[in-house]
Amino acid sequence: LGLLRRAGLPAELSENAGEFLCNHVFYVARGLLRGVPCGFVHLPPVEVLPLAEQLRGVRIILEALGWRE
Repeated sequence: LGLLRRAGLPAELSENAGEFLCNHVFYVARGLLRGVPCGFVHLPPVEVLPLAEQLRGVRIILEALGWRE
């Protein structure tokens, strides 16, 4: 969260996976990936945050998790 905010991206933590679809995707992933940590990142519509900024945020998250291109 701090990395995203320091990069100038709006970000907030939620303890709720959202409504039906978001909740379903998260819990199916948890069931399929037993023992593997997983999470859910909700991205806003491009009218709220342009796609380039969303992609920048996703890259920051992935890099923080150890992923490299």
